[in-house]
Order: sequence, then C-alpha cells, then structure tokens
Amino acid sequence: MIRKILVPIDGSVHAGKAIEFAAHMARQNGASVHLLHIIQPAKIPAALLD
Repeated sequence: MIRKILVPIDGSVHAGKAIEFAAHMARQNGASVHLLHIIQPAKIPAALLD
C-alpha cells in the first residue's frame, strides 16, 4: 500500500503532469503527496567570494 508520494517539481509541463498523476494515485490509496521544488543553483561570481 502506498502511504506517501514524493513528486520533484521544476515548473515544467511534465512536472504538472506528474503532480496530476500523483494526486490520482494518492486518492486511490489514501496517500499523501509531498512536493519537492527543484531549483537550479545560482552561480556566485568569483569576485564576490573574496
């Protein structure tokens, strides 16, 4: 039995579809859905690190 579903998201169309699928699966199994927002790390210019 599924109790928790983790969905990594990044704002893409595919992530939106993954959320819909996870919600459907959660409803069928009485599970909870947890979203993990993925972001691209910022690049800090070397001049600012000194």
